[in-house]
Amino acid sequence: MLKKPIRFFRKQEEFGVDRSNQLTKELNKWWNSLTPGQKVFAPICALNLLAIKFIVGLDTAGVLMGWKFFDHAAHLGGAATGV
Repeated sequence: MLKKPIRFFRKQEEFGVDRSNQLTKELNKWWNSLTPGQKVFAPICALNLLAIKFIVGLDTAGVLMGWKFFDHAAHLGGAATGV
């Protein structure tokens, strides 16, 4: 009676490990297929420049208005230094 659920969970665990290994291999293949110039811009290619302007504007408004939900000054510092 207990063997069936235990067997089910073992299969799921093996499946998850297999998927994570497959994802790691695929990401490695993709990363190694890029040229050095593409590797520099790969992390930021998904963001639109208007979105970056909006985020900086929102953080500036947060600093000026004293919003406490996020650390807007840290976000602006990161945007200014490129971190």
